[in-house]
Amino acid sequence: MRTLAIALCIGLSMIIGSSFAEYEQTNPIDVSYHTLIPEVKTQVDCLTQNIYYEAGAEITDGLLAVAMVTMNRVNDNFAPDVCSVVKQKTGSICQFSWWCEARRKIHYGNYKRAQDIAVQVYLNYGSMSDITKGATYFHEQSINPGWKNVVKTVKIGHHIFYKKKVYYVKKVKPSFEQQFRSNKELVYAFDGGYITPVMQANN
Repeated sequence: MRTLAIALCIGLSMIIGSSFAEYEQTNPIDVSYHTLIPEVKTQVDCLTQNIYYEAGAEITDGLLAVAMVTMNRVNDNFAPDVCSVVKQKTGSICQFSWWCEARRKIHYGNYKRAQDIAVQVYLNYGSMSDITKGATYFHEQSINPGWKNVVKTVKIGHHIFYKKKVYYVKKVKPSFEQQFRSNKELVYAFDGGYITPVMQANN
């Protein structure tokens, strides 16, 4: 068994004075779902399901937008992690309605597409531009939820996206900053203050 030494070099970019959408992705982490460790797979699975059930048949940007809203909610402290955000309720009302509804039969092609986007966004969120422009809410275009204290940011596919009216700039939480150690074939993610290996180590 090869010994892996944790060598971390943390360089967190402070996103101050610029919108999140202006923070462009560089050197994205590109790994397979099957190489992820169980703890990370759990979070990616929750993100995949949210993308699939909210926008499974949408254009690619529609899937990506739902993924970004989910991650934006984690980053804005709606809940501590992806699975908690996806399952979050206000009283008896689910924040993502599909969680309170009967699940429809999975379409493999659409689910795999959602999974690929979930892996990409979960591992690279901190260095991706946000096509939703910071949105933490969205609804299907045919309905009018009558929301207050939010402002429309963009329409993508069949969904309209919103963020809170009071805009403030935040740095991306360290939990979404990753370091890819290609020579060790291991990805480290900072998750809730703990260093978590994202990929399975090879023997």
